[in-house]
Amino acid sequence: MGITATETRELRGEFLQAAAHLFENVLSKPPTPNVPELWKEHQEIRKVLDEIASKQSRVGDTDVQLSRPRSKEDIEAFMAWADQIGIKRYGVTVSECDDVNGLGLSAEKDIAEGDRCLTVPRHAMISVDLARKSAILKKLFESEVIVQNMSNVGLALFICAQRVKTDSKWIAYLNVLPSSYTTPLFYSEEELQLLKPSPVFEEALLFYRTVARQFIYYLLMVGRNDVYDQASRRERAGTQPPLLYNSPFTVDNFTFLLYKWAVGTVTTRINLIPSETARGPGGAVKMVPALIPMLDMANHELIMGTEDLGEAVSYCGESDCAEVWIVVSIV
Repeated sequence: MGITATETRELRGEFLQAAAHLFENVLSKPPTPNVPELWKEHQEIRKVLDEIASKQSRVGDTDVQLSRPRSKEDIEAFMAWADQIGIKRYGVTVSECDDVNGLGLSAEKDIAEGDRCLTVPRHAMISVDLARKSAILKKLFESEVIVQNMSNVGLALFICAQRVKTDSKWIAYLNVLPSSYTTPLFYSEEELQLLKPSPVFEEALLFYRTVARQFIYYLLMVGRNDVYDQASRRERAGTQPPLLYNSPFTVDNFTFLLYKWAVGTVTTRINLIPSETARGPGGAVKMVPALIPMLDMANHELIMGTEDLGEAVSYCGESDCAEVWIVVSIV
């Protein structure tokens, strides 16, 4: 049995009020240098975020969809999408790999050293360039300091938007990505405690705090969309819509699990590609972060005595494609 419209409004009011209180009293302030106090604050932040998520789960299903196990049909849909969008494979396919506990590229035949095994065109990628010029985030990139100075945040928000859009161009790709990652951002309180007394413990708490701060900041920004919609025409006169007004976000579907997942995806899977428009000093082409479907599944291992395998991933300006080349023969 569903909940009533009145109950929905009350729930939204409650978790937005909790978010505003958390931001004003905790997250808007500098973090304490005292690690025990930082840990106590972390527990408070996590408790409030869990309460917000619990109430959001009663009015939306973002977290349920995000936690859905990857299916064989998802992989098949991704492969069909990859072929359709122009990703070219030469003797490789995507399959479940036990050694990485996820998807990876595997050879379907012998491949010689120096052969190209994969090309991914720019239009298949999810890049900061794309996020910056999208109708969803264009105003945010033009006006908001955080995404202007931290391009990975803008990319994470764009990925969130594509994940909640049912008609997203990249939904088949996003559906096969891991639902969580083995980084401290996803650790439980008990797992974080195991990092003591390493300095990584404090670093993990500070990073979690930063991600939580960004999430609450943007959740409250999304909340302004409803205020704008409910305002009269006279009240709207002379005012601009909120910066995320053209996004698919609502206070129901923009959850901490979604944002945390997007941040985890960006921090573990991005590659750098030449920007289409951004230029540095002297007109040099800037490199920008991007998710490159299928190429990010090319898990490689260090082969002693070979050159740096980072060179195996290259970008061809002529064809505007990212490429993977074989540096050690596969037989």
